[in-house]
Amino acid sequence: ALHTNDKWTSHSRGSLLFSFHMGNDGGSIQRRCEVVKLKKKKQKPEREEQNRSKWTLCALSKQKLAPPIVACKLGYLYNKMALLEALLDGTLPPEFSHIKKAKRDVIDLSLQSLNDDAEDAKFVCPVTGLALGGNYRFVAVKKCGCVIAERAWKEIPDQNVCLNCSTPFDPESDILILNGTEEEVNQLKEKLKKKQSSRKRKSSSKKKPAKKIQKTGVSSSANTLGPLIASAEVSKNMPKSADPSIYKSLFTSSVADATEGETFCCRHVGHRLG
Repeated sequence: ALHTNDKWTSHSRGSLLFSFHMGNDGGSIQRRCEVVKLKKKKQKPEREEQNRSKWTLCALSKQKLAPPIVACKLGYLYNKMALLEALLDGTLPPEFSHIKKAKRDVIDLSLQSLNDDAEDAKFVCPVTGLALGGNYRFVAVKKCGCVIAERAWKEIPDQNVCLNCSTPFDPESDILILNGTEEEVNQLKEKLKKKQSSRKRKSSSKKKPAKKIQKTGVSSSANTLGPLIASAEVSKNMPKSADPSIYKSLFTSSVADATEGETFCCRHVGHRLG
């Protein structure tokens, strides 16, 4: 006989009676996701969106990149006018403290655009045609400012001239990776620190201490020669009919040991008191 209800199902066969409860008693199999609770992964910003913002927005003002565009020695991209205004106003944030002088610390970039619209410019590599946007790596030549895809350099190794404008450069020091990885940026920071420290040592070595001028008896001799020079100048303009001794006394000291000069309106103190 078979009897069923909401919870139990019974089946008798001979003298043996089987009864079982439906659910979690071996009659059903639960999945792992129903038993084990897994930690939810933190949602991170999409990598593509982060890379795209580095190539389309100014690192300082967060405005859309538009010519003229420059790059710092760490490979970040800036709108040139925004960077110059911050340098002049002294409002450059601490994270950009590696930029001291625009002429020395930034590079003017020569970017090839697909269209003539400055507000919505799309830049590409002039050699491979790859677009700047985070999907590919790009480098800049410091000597000329040309921005070229890294793939082009790898395909044509051992180059010492720019692939775009043929400007000669040093492959060891004139190639800058734009928007590099965190490890690459840290390496560039270490190089900048070494250059700044060496620059400070050179400037300090150029500054020599000022020599102290020792006092000599020149000043006293000059004071003694003063009356003689003055009397010689006076004698040139003396009238012919004038008495030389009287005429010179009007302009020279009447005291023999006088060390200060006199004029007609200001006689020596000793002479006036005498």
